[in-house]
Amino acid sequence: MNNKQLYFKIYDIFGKRFASKANSILEKSQYWSRKEIENYQLDHLKKLITNAKNNIPYYQKTIERFPKGSWNYNDMILYMQDIPILTKEHVQNSFEELIDPNVDRNKLIYQRSGGTTGHPTQFYHDREKLDYTRVALQRNFDWAGYSLRKKCLKLASGQYEVTINKGIKGKIKNRLFNRSFYEGAFLTNDLWAQEVLEIIKKQKIKVLWGYSSIIYMLARELENEKDLGIESIITSSETLLVSQRNKIEKTFQCKVFDDYGSREFMIAAECEAHEGMHINEELLLLEIVNDGGSICSPGQSGDLIITDFFNLSFPFIRFQIGDRGSLFENEQACSCGRNLKRLEQLEGRSSETIKIDNIVISQSIFPDYFKTVRNIEAYQILVYKNSIEINVILYDSTDLKTITEIKQHLVQRFQGKIPVRIHLTTQLIQESNGKVLVVKKMD
Repeated sequence: MNNKQLYFKIYDIFGKRFASKANSILEKSQYWSRKEIENYQLDHLKKLITNAKNNIPYYQKTIERFPKGSWNYNDMILYMQDIPILTKEHVQNSFEELIDPNVDRNKLIYQRSGGTTGHPTQFYHDREKLDYTRVALQRNFDWAGYSLRKKCLKLASGQYEVTINKGIKGKIKNRLFNRSFYEGAFLTNDLWAQEVLEIIKKQKIKVLWGYSSIIYMLARELENEKDLGIESIITSSETLLVSQRNKIEKTFQCKVFDDYGSREFMIAAECEAHEGMHINEELLLLEIVNDGGSICSPGQSGDLIITDFFNLSFPFIRFQIGDRGSLFENEQACSCGRNLKRLEQLEGRSSETIKIDNIVISQSIFPDYFKTVRNIEAYQILVYKNSIEINVILYDSTDLKTITEIKQHLVQRFQGKIPVRIHLTTQLIQESNGKVLVVKKMD
């Protein structure tokens, strides 16, 4: 028995939980054939839909029929298209109707999303669902080379996380997972990077984990340091730009492993092959749909729709998480040997069209354009009532020609109807929880 399985068994004994069972499954299932994965998903989808139709008031009104026991996987996927998409607004407005009235709420875990869109979503987790999520997260860490034997430093991502990690449970969990926690990162005071550097050296940190923007800012601060000894970087919770990945890997001389998750779900992560992000298909069904609601082909970008297999007491069935992305166009298995489907591209928020003086533009035009500008290291779009301001960080800050070219391109793109200002900066604006919004609406 390895150290991880032993930890999960101890965790189960004291908490009457499901982690060791989840770990036994997830260790094997990542190497299942596609047929085995599909059969597993089919069984869980039938169980989930039947439970929702029988017990959840919201779905008793929105699901018209039960799945048939004779259906195969393809039949089930077609059936799912008939179930209306669940939005964050639906969850907010129908919160009580989404809870199983037969379940003791004291046995559920109350949660709230980070609310970076301005509207935090409240919901509940089943304990079994929470355990599967935790085990999947640790499996993703394994892919990144972060085993329990390696010392990890987690950079805080907001006040909520600071509070949790200062508690007794948080301290015990961090000790068991060989993890330290630095709470000053999301405040980014003048000394925070040097404080992190001292921790790295003193505790011989091998793994760094945090928001993409925070790790990126740290890389910029420490770019002249040598022999830091970091072996893996894990970024999460934000879209990781190619330029940010390059800067981080150059500074720390190791690979970045990007994770994609939210307070609701642990969705996908990169493995050692770095050929897209493996979806945690044993936990959820991920659909990608176009504006008309049809399923996108691999390589086609669309809205991410998630169905959670394990949260039976507060089901998320065809939930529109608010991000866009595409599946890996090459349907061959990853060279790592795992057969879990992969996200090839994650584009960030989908809901953010930008409206200025009754002119509506898609947020997607910015990543499409800025990936062609070689001197752009990072950027942030500030949306005002009558104009747009773009904060940019350049690799070469003396190359003001880049600023002129960006402005000329966007003025032409907007046909002169939207005023554009370009601001050269060294630091992007952070939210109170540490995130850096690519598109930020200003008062």
